[in-house]
Amino acid sequence: QSSGSSNGSKKVKEDMGEGDPMEFEQTAKKCITSGGYEIHTGNFSGHEWSNDVTIYFKNGTPIFAFSVSYSEGYASESRIYFKTDGTVLSMLSRENDGAGGELKGNKTIKNQADKDQLLSAYNSWRNDIGQMIR
Repeated sequence: QSSGSSNGSKKVKEDMGEGDPMEFEQTAKKCITSGGYEIHTGNFSGHEWSNDVTIYFKNGTPIFAFSVSYSEGYASESRIYFKTDGTVLSMLSRENDGAGGELKGNKTIKNQADKDQLLSAYNSWRNDIGQMIR
């Protein structure tokens, strides 16, 4: 049951290499539910790519983040599970073959550079969504 929501958007320009940059709308929504839960969603897109993000919070602390990305035949999903104190518990990802095929099974992200890259992306998504739903 939802007890409130807010929406926002922004426009971003992407240089196409020729002519004027193209403009794309990014959108975000925050839903507040009973029991201290919030769901933040962001829909980001550009030329031949998109990324949909959902972040779940309990009493202001992140508990789960999910991202689905598409770009010219490449598709991926990322999941971040958080401990009750907001620190990362685990990260999972799955990808296709880059040629439009089905997503393969989940893999636990163990490499520190890959963890850092996903956490950086998460922080960017969270920041962008937060700016749009103020």
